[in-house]
Amino acid sequence: MLEDRQQFSLSLCDGEEKTKYKNNVAGFTLVELAIGMIIIGLLIGGVIKGHQILQGAKVNATITQVESYKAAVNSFYNSYDALPGDMATAQQRIPGCDEVDTYCRNGDGNMVIGQAIDNPSYDVSQYEETTQFWKHLTLSGLLADSVSSDSNPDIPVWGETHPISKFRGGWHAVYMNDRNYGIYGLHLRLQANVEGDMPTDPGVHPISPINAHHIDRKIDDGYSTGGDVQAEYGVSGCRIGTAYAEQSGENCFMFFKID
Repeated sequence: MLEDRQQFSLSLCDGEEKTKYKNNVAGFTLVELAIGMIIIGLLIGGVIKGHQILQGAKVNATITQVESYKAAVNSFYNSYDALPGDMATAQQRIPGCDEVDTYCRNGDGNMVIGQAIDNPSYDVSQYEETTQFWKHLTLSGLLADSVSSDSNPDIPVWGETHPISKFRGGWHAVYMNDRNYGIYGLHLRLQANVEGDMPTDPGVHPISPINAHHIDRKIDDGYSTGGDVQAEYGVSGCRIGTAYAEQSGENCFMFFKID
């Protein structure tokens, strides 16, 4: 009988321990769940804020690039009374401008970089002066290591023959004559592909309409057409009329007028 009572007592104790254990692992309290949700919200907010800061830094860096390239062209013109790439006496006047060692050649001196094109999407890498543009600026010491001085412009590569963008792709020099869209004169073109015509597919360009709008608004009129800053006009989803589309897909290539 005594043994039965002891076993019964032990079984009661075991049951209490099991109950306590079950209670201990039953789950989180409402307070704990609330704290967890707050932490998750803070983490998500931090990621979003960090992305916004990063995009803002790229916008400002792109503006700095544009301004530095414009200043370099103006300095070159003031020094040589010619445009980089177009300069007919580059090999005689620019230090290190040599056909063999640095692939540097003369332009034709007609004050047009390459060929004046009437369609913003045309490939310009085939025009020698548009690639020599960066070569002349580099050898004259005005680009601050944006491209390599001994790279071959006939084989265009971002970061070697042409400066890299802070977003995607890089920069070309383009002489435009498209008065239908108000794009004429010497421009910097921000684009994803170093060679070939500009694609019209969405998502393959260097910058989103939102970021393009930020840049345009800071240094021009904020409209995607007209003014000194313009965006791709095709069907990629970059703009709606004169306004930038309110979405974050990389659907824009851009033009920045130099003169």
